[in-house]
Amino acid sequence: LARRVALAALQIRLNVGGRSDDPAFTFVEFNQLDSAREGCAVCSLDMTAEPHKWRDAIAKSLSEIRKLGVYGVTMGEMERYASSLMTDAEQLAAQGDRISHGDQLSYLMETVANGHTFMSPEQSYHMTARALSSLTVEDVNNAAAELCSHVMALKDGMDPLEGPVIAVACTPKGVSE
Repeated sequence: LARRVALAALQIRLNVGGRSDDPAFTFVEFNQLDSAREGCAVCSLDMTAEPHKWRDAIAKSLSEIRKLGVYGVTMGEMERYASSLMTDAEQLAAQGDRISHGDQLSYLMETVANGHTFMSPEQSYHMTARALSSLTVEDVNNAAAELCSHVMALKDGMDPLEGPVIAVACTPKGVSE
């Protein structure tokens, strides 16, 4: 949950940065998902920018990710996004028996493949409430540092992260640098 709070804070910061009169990007999203196929957590930074702004878009996005990793979230951000997670859990629990069998089966298969614990929506709601009641800003900031470590490790003087980092970028046609 600490990681989800950090991700929510980052996404809002990225979106706010894209609201200027002349934004660097038209769309940006940073996410981390457990991937059963790859056998690891996969981070992705997806963005769309005008061809002449792609370098600025990447720089601004990576700068925001680095800031989250170094400085973390504020208490206000943690409270706001933890509340949002609780609302999501409440809405899922309210659906209860109305979740289709196909959706439940997909969720079960994904849960098992990623080594997570399968719970009913109501169990998930209670566990979320319990976990959030003991969540601290320090927990969230530690999760943010870990989440952003692959970007922070790109800068000289930072500790390298464990495991491989693979980056794939699509650039505008004609860019060969």
